[in-house]
Amino acid sequence: MEVSKLKNIVIVILVLLNLFLLILSGGRRVQDVRNREQARHAAVEVIKNGGVKLDEQIVPAKMELAPRTAERDLKAELLQARALLGDEVDMQAKGGEVYRYTGDAGWLQVHSTGQYSAHLTGEPPLAENERAQERAVALLARMDVESRVVESRREDGQEVILLQQTLDGAPLLDCQATVTYTQQGEWSVSGGRRLLGQAEQTGGDPITVATALMRLYNGLNDMGDVYNAITGITQAYSISSEGTGTMRLTPVWQVETDTGTYRLDTLTGGLTRTGDPARQATEPVE
Repeated sequence: MEVSKLKNIVIVILVLLNLFLLILSGGRRVQDVRNREQARHAAVEVIKNGGVKLDEQIVPAKMELAPRTAERDLKAELLQARALLGDEVDMQAKGGEVYRYTGDAGWLQVHSTGQYSAHLTGEPPLAENERAQERAVALLARMDVESRVVESRREDGQEVILLQQTLDGAPLLDCQATVTYTQQGEWSVSGGRRLLGQAEQTGGDPITVATALMRLYNGLNDMGDVYNAITGITQAYSISSEGTGTMRLTPVWQVETDTGTYRLDTLTGGLTRTGDPARQATEPVE
């Protein structure tokens, strides 16, 4: 047999072998997905059979979020301050890892815990069809803070807007800020907390959706809380800070029932009650 023909036969065999392995691997993945879907459905049925109303459509199909960490970056923070206050910014260390940035347009103060506040006096007035909520979101975007409106109201002639930071669309439940717009055209940010630095993925795999559902159901029963329905499940992040500029992002489910709001740690399955549900809202205001 000619050498060229032998080479062709070997190539064909290798192609067929790779194709077989690909089909086998794909079949396993399809079966894994089916198994997860069946386990998810079974967990939903257990909860419903326990007398709790639960629409399967609100249950996540899979875990989307992984744990992350973020480190404070003062160089990036200075650039963000310039984007908010103008190119000429004075950076002053206030002690305790607190920095205050002052420019012609106002000031910004940031703590190592992510807490921050600001006051702006040099903003142009709102355009004819521009809403205060849109400008508030744009102001935070200058600091690389992705956010959405949770609540907006008028109070003593001022626009008061509660914003929640998001990361790739996922709510950061502990990162909110109140932005106030006065009739004089001044803006202020108070009670703010933000993510410091870029969030990088770390090790750790979440539990399955089925396991999370059972941990939720059993956890609520162990707490002895009275409820009739699970009305919402949102995948989000809970933030913890060591006070040194390091922030840890833990993936959680924010769970709403007809009587309360809870967080389920999707790494450990631990369940905790949260505070005022109105301040932990995850649905943006239109």
